[in-house]
Amino acid sequence: MDGVKSASEAAIVPLKALAELGRVCKEETGDVELRFASGRNQVFFRCGSSEVSSRLIDGQYPSYDQVIPRQASTVVRAPRADLVRTVRMVGVVSEAIGARPVSLLIDAGGIRLLSQAPEIGEAEAEVEADVEGEAVRIAFNSHFLLEALSAYDVERVEIRLTGPLAPAVIRGVGAESCTCVVMAVRMAAPQGHAYAERELVRFGARHRRPGEDGAAWLGEALPAAGARSIQHGGNHRYAFRLGVRGRLVAVGLAAEAYPKSLAA
Repeated sequence: MDGVKSASEAAIVPLKALAELGRVCKEETGDVELRFASGRNQVFFRCGSSEVSSRLIDGQYPSYDQVIPRQASTVVRAPRADLVRTVRMVGVVSEAIGARPVSLLIDAGGIRLLSQAPEIGEAEAEVEADVEGEAVRIAFNSHFLLEALSAYDVERVEIRLTGPLAPAVIRGVGAESCTCVVMAVRMAAPQGHAYAERELVRFGARHRRPGEDGAAWLGEALPAAGARSIQHGGNHRYAFRLGVRGRLVAVGLAAEAYPKSLAA
């Protein structure tokens, strides 16, 4: 608010009043004049021939700046329109389960967006992006992510991340005066042979032939894809890492088929 010099001069205005002010100001020109009632319990906005008044909300506004991460281990810059279109497309699948979770797999190659819904299927798409820092897998409610991306009218957005469960800071490139914070959601890592096969083929392994023994194919595919380590995860499940930055992939694998040469 222009003219506010300290916390004692700040005021909390209901969202509906500001939304109404924005609506009436679209049809007016000139600056918006702001006046407070003598008791500091009401505010008046005047724009041209229109005036909006509202009662103020008592209390102290939350310290929102404390939840905004100041550091980032991963910085992503991507075309806003492409990201909005892809989130909407992939989010169609996850809408069926209510929470609308969409996973973002971010590494030097860009952003891969994934969503899954039991008995419906899965969706996957990629967006080219400039990525600095660590590879990360993070998930968001697609509705909240779209709300943040749609708050800007710029060509590119910047997403700053500090980990898979930390809030994401989203800003428009060239519009740093506006900041959106989107909370991450917790999701189990995708597992299973179908997911593992897709990842291994993506990193250089051949497709599994129809009828081919899964364990035998996996023993050949892991080295071909450049898997760097395998870790026992309990119940004969192993996790292996792929790619330059080590994307973590989980898969069920019988102990006797486990390639000893890839042990961590």
